[in-house]
Amino acid sequence: MPLARFVHRELGDLAVRDAAAERLRETALVYLEQGSMAKAAEALSVHKNTVLYRVQQVEELLPHPLDERKMMLEVALRAVAVLGARALGERSD
Repeated sequence: MPLARFVHRELGDLAVRDAAAERLRETALVYLEQGSMAKAAEALSVHKNTVLYRVQQVEELLPHPLDERKMMLEVALRAVAVLGARALGERSD
């Protein structure tokens, strides 16, 4: 499935099926949409430091820096947000 290959290429170790990865993907998407830690924290109803911590975790799991491929990363995150496990393909990480 080409979409799953794209998602895995862009998300790396964030492209797994578990609650922690789902929370990190959601945070990353909201952070990219809002453009700041403070606005993302407000949108997620969490403290700014929580967003900072999660974004740091995201950076560790991505195969490239978060700011390097923003558009492609956002497309991959949106695909998983909309399509769920189908966007992750057959892998059962």
